[in-house]
Amino acid sequence: IPKKNPGPRGSVFFPGNGSNYYLTARTIPITALQGEPYANPSHHGCPIVTQDLEMNTRNRNSAIQADYIQYGPLNLEDEDYWKKAAKHWKTTVEVAKNCFKAGAGAIHLHVRNEKGEHVLDAGLYKEALKELEFKVPKMHIQVTTEAVGIYSPEDMRKLAYDVTPPGTSIGTSELIPSRKPSSEDVKLYKYLTEAGTKIQHILYNPEDVDLLVDLLNKAEIPADGAWCLFVIGHYTGKISYPETIPKFLKKMRDNNVNFDWSICAFAKEELGCLEKAINLGGKIRVGFENSLYMPNGEIAPNNHSKILAVNEMFKLS
Repeated sequence: IPKKNPGPRGSVFFPGNGSNYYLTARTIPITALQGEPYANPSHHGCPIVTQDLEMNTRNRNSAIQADYIQYGPLNLEDEDYWKKAAKHWKTTVEVAKNCFKAGAGAIHLHVRNEKGEHVLDAGLYKEALKELEFKVPKMHIQVTTEAVGIYSPEDMRKLAYDVTPPGTSIGTSELIPSRKPSSEDVKLYKYLTEAGTKIQHILYNPEDVDLLVDLLNKAEIPADGAWCLFVIGHYTGKISYPETIPKFLKKMRDNNVNFDWSICAFAKEELGCLEKAINLGGKIRVGFENSLYMPNGEIAPNNHSKILAVNEMFKLS
């Protein structure tokens, strides 16, 4: 372990090429493995299954075939595997891949309780991540710590630590309502960055640019290239304000930073905002969370139809 281990309990830190990785130890029944069991390492070294390629491959193939494991294939283009796996999970290959094929590069994910309400539930997120990593292995998956007025900054931090996802969105002003980054905020950002979690910083108004730059400076994380989402309008009013996009960009210039920025917008004004953002060099987030409308004004039948229509409208791929 080359440095103090900041990862979750039971994990080992590995430095990678520009990223940090964590290997979490899990209990595996010795009877499930072929070969010599885990003997005293002081006498036998590493178990044979970690040294014998043929035996390791047999074990992996068994894990692919086992109903209770359904481990992924060696070849991600193996369509037969995807068909069998889709049947096992009671879905279809088309549903699993449609949004990706429509041009989406990432998923912004909420989990909900039985009432359909947004919840910060680490267990539900872990289950959802497992399913999505199987169904759309080439997409970036982002969970949200969004407070929606009912969760505290402590709740937000706890979810991020408990899940340590591949990606997460964090509303900067929700996490830091005092607008003064605390040591706990700095600690969280350092932890997620070192764990390899890609953070998307949700900025609800242009002044949040100042807050984010302050936080990143204190956490000693480069501000240039930070992945940000500018919220153009708000859910409560179901309206968008395209004139605020230049105000966000001015705040970036004032702070001498160059974010990797995108926007989300709402209701029927969404498309005008998306077009303005693209023309100014930004990226876009599209989906039912923000607007139900298709470019022709009709209600979208599903998410991937909306993504495809926007993709074709703006010739994004």
